[in-house]
Amino acid sequence: MDRFMMRQFGKALFGVALIVIAGLAKLWYDHGTIWAPVLVLLGVLGVGAVIFALMLRAAKRWKREEYNRGMAEALGPYAAEYPETARYAKTGPARGATDDAVRPLVTGRDFIPFLEVNRDPQLWAHVAMGMNYDAAETYDVLYWIVDQPDCEAAIARDIWVQLNAVGMVSGDVNRGVRLSLPVAERIVIRSEGRGYKTGRLGSGFHDHSGLLAEAETALAVAGTRLNNTNDNVPLIDAPLTLLAMELQGPDLDAGAYLVDEEGLHGRPSEFNAPRGAAY
Repeated sequence: MDRFMMRQFGKALFGVALIVIAGLAKLWYDHGTIWAPVLVLLGVLGVGAVIFALMLRAAKRWKREEYNRGMAEALGPYAAEYPETARYAKTGPARGATDDAVRPLVTGRDFIPFLEVNRDPQLWAHVAMGMNYDAAETYDVLYWIVDQPDCEAAIARDIWVQLNAVGMVSGDVNRGVRLSLPVAERIVIRSEGRGYKTGRLGSGFHDHSGLLAEAETALAVAGTRLNNTNDNVPLIDAPLTLLAMELQGPDLDAGAYLVDEEGLHGRPSEFNAPRGAAY
């Protein structure tokens, strides 16, 4: 129960308490018997239950309106691509409609089996950048993406930037990376091993122009720190092969999908896998 509901509950409870006290005092004074106050107490409790039910309904409506306003702001320029979601966010569901119009189609670790079926690099790029980086399951999804044989170099670079992995190279970041470090390590190993491919995605969400120079500078800093036992210790190497690649393919379409911290929003018909599939 959030603060809003607690405040409403407190107001209703206080009102019921005043009614109970006033009713008991008057009937006790008028009749001098215990049965009349008991009957009134039961009646007041019934009224209190009705008040509480109405309060819960009002609180749920308030929360829905708050969520709708947030969704309307998040949709922004994507409203044309997601008209049902935009309409729901502004006015609530149409008569007979379900919450599927606004609920995320895929969330959390469910992304892995979903992306296994839907291998569009544009989709993968949006998922990688749109997920909640404060959630542990996000890093399971990111690790899965960068480990896939058809993961585009542009996506791996975007994830590298999003993780601030260059700080792990230089030693500037050596705490609080328990979740992100395995993903960054996998990018380095993959880059210097079988490598990443390019050809299906020619750009990412981030600017990649200075990534190679930034990584080389970080490696130089790391070299000096390795000789100083009192300084921060670099955690990983740099994926120089990946960062030096020339990306090829169509540019990223920033409005192709709508992914936020709640998940991927859209209609099932927009994707290869229908609702009820393995994901």
